[in-house]
Amino acid sequence: MDIESMSAEFAEIPSVTVRPDEVPPGCEDKNRYSNVLPLPETRVPLKRIGNDPTTEYINANYVTGPGNIRNYYIACQAPLANTVMDFWRMIWEQNSRLIVMLTEYMENGVEKCYEYLPPSEISDNKRTFGDFQIILKKREQRDKYAISSIQLINMTTRTWREVTHLWYFWPAKGVPDDYDSVIDFLSEMRSYMKISQTAKEYDEDGVEVIYGDQNRSSFNNLSKLRSDETGSGNGVNVYSPAKAEEMMRRGHATNGTLGRMKAASEVEGD
Repeated sequence: MDIESMSAEFAEIPSVTVRPDEVPPGCEDKNRYSNVLPLPETRVPLKRIGNDPTTEYINANYVTGPGNIRNYYIACQAPLANTVMDFWRMIWEQNSRLIVMLTEYMENGVEKCYEYLPPSEISDNKRTFGDFQIILKKREQRDKYAISSIQLINMTTRTWREVTHLWYFWPAKGVPDDYDSVIDFLSEMRSYMKISQTAKEYDEDGVEVIYGDQNRSSFNNLSKLRSDETGSGNGVNVYSPAKAEEMMRRGHATNGTLGRMKAASEVEGD
């Protein structure tokens, strides 16, 4: 499928807009961008703390996956200083064992993500946010991405879980020039998703979390290209994953998205 055909399919996708007044009162400052808001129907709810209704809100949505699997993963904005505790609370409440990060902390002098992870597994490996302590146990550095093992401790219940963190070093502008690294990263993600699901067989179901500023929607659609179950034989199903993403979040597909999809389709067709 060429870029023109993909563009035509994207043009058929109905745009879904979330009005600012659909954000619960008092939660406006929990959104990084005023025009990237979660749809109320699929927004991930947090457990209320005390009588404060704003503690239920986080800018995150459940997203349908291949084969119309509901709540296949969570698409979430990168944490802010005032939402980082909510982020870790969501990871705990949703029993998420895999986090996929697709942005840098800073890009061109602008914060894109609050630094919510310890920077080193050796000298500075602990961070505490509210009731949660995060310990970086191990980090494997690859050429274009990193794989980390995290111990997430609930200090209230005195229990802990192991969480895997995958971090692709997406460029500040444009798309990666090394598509092989993207495909390798996708393969790593798939393998860890399988491990994550196995670890949760005897526990309540959990949901993986993918986020990364403006790169999020693009990568989500790309990842689902490799899970195409249409039987078409070409490994590409543009409309279905993109439509699911668009219907559940306000973000729009871009030309960069199409380029990534084209690259993925070429690799899949080899």
